[in-house]
Amino acid sequence: KWYFDGRRLHLFHDIERSESFGDFRNMTSYLTFGTAIENLRLKSQALGYAMIEQYFPTDEETLHVGVFGFKRVPPERNRLLDFIDVRVTNRHLGDGRAMEPAILSKLHQAVQDIPDIQLKFIDDRTKLQELAEIAGKAEKLRLFIPQGHYELFEKEIRWTPEDAERTKDGLDIRSLELNAKDSIGFRVSRDRAALQLLSGWGKGRAIENMTRKLVATASAVGLFTAGSINPQDCLAVGQAMQRLWLTASGQQVSIQPILAPVLHFARLHGGMGHTMPPHVEKQFRQLSVDFHSIFSIDERTEVPLFFFRMFYGEQPSVRALRLPIEDVLIY
Repeated sequence: KWYFDGRRLHLFHDIERSESFGDFRNMTSYLTFGTAIENLRLKSQALGYAMIEQYFPTDEETLHVGVFGFKRVPPERNRLLDFIDVRVTNRHLGDGRAMEPAILSKLHQAVQDIPDIQLKFIDDRTKLQELAEIAGKAEKLRLFIPQGHYELFEKEIRWTPEDAERTKDGLDIRSLELNAKDSIGFRVSRDRAALQLLSGWGKGRAIENMTRKLVATASAVGLFTAGSINPQDCLAVGQAMQRLWLTASGQQVSIQPILAPVLHFARLHGGMGHTMPPHVEKQFRQLSVDFHSIFSIDERTEVPLFFFRMFYGEQPSVRALRLPIEDVLIY
């Protein structure tokens, strides 16, 4: 939530809305706050204000994310501002077209002045297929964790347009862009008893295929890394990701985050692998080794924080709804 005290904006983490098993140490929450802060910076500059930022101003209280003051300066409109309302998560399959090197270069340039982060791209088809396998298996394994299964199917998914309109949050099932076959498989997966049978049999390839196909048809994938998963690093990566996403939107390139791998790898490396079923933990550990190898990650200095696919394809059938401003801003 945002609070305006008459002079400054305060950003607070409304943890009751976001807390989940998948959001290990609130990683995704802080990444999201980073994107919002980048939007605030772009709009402030256009209105003629320099933003004065102070992060985590209350000692030992990470729910008070930041305080933002404003100082009058000549207006400066960044072209990225035009794409805030255009930017959208697209879950269609890609057409497999190669990503132009000039676009990858522009995306790198967009984030090069943000310190202490790294951005890696992969567009080699063989490596993309390997990453597609990892992403598909990670998404399947996520569902074999009881709490992860419950949170996705009972808390996150909005199963009808009416639910999506009423809550204005969560994941509208229409936005998954499922074909008839995948839609049936996804709805069957909601039944934990059926999923437990698949887990016990070592099956579930159909569940993997939904995410595997998304990565396999991408033009390229990207990964942001930083030195840790602490809130400051996640905020920086979130700001960088928003800047990259807006730049990509200006180039008609679609983006979809693929977060199941990195969130569960973080849980493992954070010493919490035991909170997963043993067979799930074991498989995630091997996936982590393979993922780190493909991206040449130096585990002494790098932690993967944000994995995403980039592609050319159809535009989304529906857009995520937004909460009304009175629900997120107090003044």
